[in-house]
Amino acid sequence: MCLCGNEAQLHYKDEIGRIKESIVTIKNVPIFHCPDCEDGYMTGPNCLRFAEQVRKAVELGVNELEFQEDEGFDQIAFNKYLIKLQKHLLMICL
Repeated sequence: MCLCGNEAQLHYKDEIGRIKESIVTIKNVPIFHCPDCEDGYMTGPNCLRFAEQVRKAVELGVNELEFQEDEGFDQIAFNKYLIKLQKHLLMICL
């Protein structure tokens, strides 16, 4: 469901990610799109997976990478990643 209350539909599209000056395209990212309010979003685990794949593409030195969905969702790993991300964002903002 979308925040506007309508049903969002799953689409796959190419998304751009950036780390510093490096810009990469992640292909076939699952995005939920609301036809009524035109809003689009990823699920939490897919959002984290997208960020990981952007980082991986930059490390590999490639301009694009195919999105790879996680086989399973690990809540403990997700929480650890959020804590790590918060610390990283605080360092950037300071």
